Amino acid sequence: MKNTNACQKPTNKSIKTHYGRFTTANALAISMVSVPMLLLFALACSVSNSQAEIISFKLDANLSFKSQSNIQSGKFSEVCGKLKKGNLIRWQFDSSAPLDFNIHYHEGKEVIFPYKMNAIKSAKEEFLISLDQDYCWMWTNKSSEAVKLEMNLRNVQAQ
Repeated sequence: MKNTNACQKPTNKSIKTHYGRFTTANALAISMVSVPMLLLFALACSVSNSQAEIISFKLDANLSFKSQSNIQSGKFSEVCGKLKKGNLIRWQFDSSAPLDFNIHYHEGKEVIFPYKMNAIKSAKEEFLISLDQDYCWMWTNKSSEAVKLEMNLRNVQAQ
């Protein structure tokens, strides 16, 4: 079997149809159309295979934030925002099926997890912020169906 490079320049010898060979001009026209189509296809695939719904939050005038989402099978939802040391955040969520859940932040390449729970449908806790940092609440759907999620955060002690 002849080894051909798929990215080689089309020639009369490299492009054939059932009816015979294309001319070099036809081959060039096909390659000019094919490249944009391949790029469009690659973009569509990357969008459809997206793994996350990432939501940035900023506490409103009532020092709270609420969100609702549907997390597709195999996907995750993440709610992230900047919080200040000394704030006490009351958080809670309810979901229609169990999800893996964590609260995390990044220090360089390291990920720190103040909370981590597996296969949980709801939780309600308070979290004392120990560092000025961007914190993320994250839910991962490992089930075979979409899961509805409702969550809220409230700063009950502003420093």
